[in-house]
Amino acid sequence: MIEVINPGPMASIQDLGRGGYRSIGVGSAGAMDTRSLRIANRMIGNDDDSARLEFTFGDFELRFTEDIDIAIAGAEADVFVDDVQVPNWWAQTIRKGSRVRAGMSKKGMRIYIAVGGGVDVPLVMGARTCDLKGRFSGLEGRMLQAGDLLQVLRPRLCAAIDGIGVTPEFHPELFATDESGRVLRFIPTAEWDDYDEANQRLFTETDWIVSFYSNRNGCRLEGSQLVPRERRELLSHGILPGTIRLPRPPASPSSSFRRSIRAAAIRSSASSSRSIGTAWRRSLSARRYASRPARSVKPVQPTPRKNT
Repeated sequence: MIEVINPGPMASIQDLGRGGYRSIGVGSAGAMDTRSLRIANRMIGNDDDSARLEFTFGDFELRFTEDIDIAIAGAEADVFVDDVQVPNWWAQTIRKGSRVRAGMSKKGMRIYIAVGGGVDVPLVMGARTCDLKGRFSGLEGRMLQAGDLLQVLRPRLCAAIDGIGVTPEFHPELFATDESGRVLRFIPTAEWDDYDEANQRLFTETDWIVSFYSNRNGCRLEGSQLVPRERRELLSHGILPGTIRLPRPPASPSSSFRRSIRAAAIRSSASSSRSIGTAWRRSLSARRYASRPARSVKPVQPTPRKNT
């Protein structure tokens, strides 16, 4: 069992998300950084979709009441097992009575703790992920609080893990120190032509900053004000994960939902959606989607489907 001593600013139980219910207005929720989730789960032999803990900005502390295998992945922070600092992207067996704590994240936004077998909470609509907007699943549909006790499906593997991790030699992209910004690739949709060439160029050539006014439903990007050729209202329709809304765009990185929008002009790629969801006060630029990623928001024309 795991006791939450300090959950930090925003912590919840997440897996890869809840699919198949958008038609009735239920968003996918799920991890904001699915790559880190998969890496953490694989380091301790879990299924990719096993539920684990997601912490925003770090600054958390957990106490373990039994021997449990854990893996740490995601944002860079100082993480300690009792008084011993451990690396990021690290897995080991935590002994009964030990504590794991982390300082505030230095780079990136979300830190993940995977535990052996996954966190044991009920399956709801095929997933254990907490939908904070809908207030259901996970742990009572809410963020974690001090004093919460979490059950684990499989506390221990067959043998104790003395300590294993991912190294820059094999995965240098996880340890990149480039702070110059990230490139978002996107595919234009119907409303892209509502903006003239000057505004389209302004969007793709301007650096955008992830605002403080962001959450799991959407990230607000601060930058230039974009002006459509004419103001018009659109019919309400569903927003898929990765949708970027103009003018001054909020981007939907994970949870999708139904609402009325002024202009949903483009959709970012899956990898770019992850970049938005894990960035914090980082410079983002846009480029039309291409087979080779470029350094800035990019569009690609969809390839026609061949009949077989």
